[in-house]
Amino acid sequence: FVAHAWAMVISCAAPNLATAVFLAPLSIMPMMLFSGFFKNVEHITWVFRWISYISHETYCWNVFQISAFWDLELDPPLSGNEVLRSRLAIDPGAERFALSFGIVVGFTILWRVAALFALRWRMSVR
Repeated sequence: FVAHAWAMVISCAAPNLATAVFLAPLSIMPMMLFSGFFKNVEHITWVFRWISYISHETYCWNVFQISAFWDLELDPPLSGNEVLRSRLAIDPGAERFALSFGIVVGFTILWRVAALFALRWRMSVR
């Protein structure tokens, strides 16, 4: 939902289709690169770490990781919570899940409202 909302912002704000097609991957790639998918956020250099905090991809990735591994029983002695802590550098628990999920919902609402304003602005410019 949040990626769709972001695409709506870009498509409503862009002056034409070619610009929207150019801006969509250009804006998503930095968010994806610094979301923690390829490298844990705490291992990203401080110069670029701020991108992960303003990226909706980071919080979507956190929700996915926690829902996939939280309280999962793997082969002993490894558990899903240990995978979250040691390999993914995320504290397992309902608080972290709820916070990340709430931020994702907040980004979805923010981007949809921004798309509405961008659409109204584009309609007034014509």
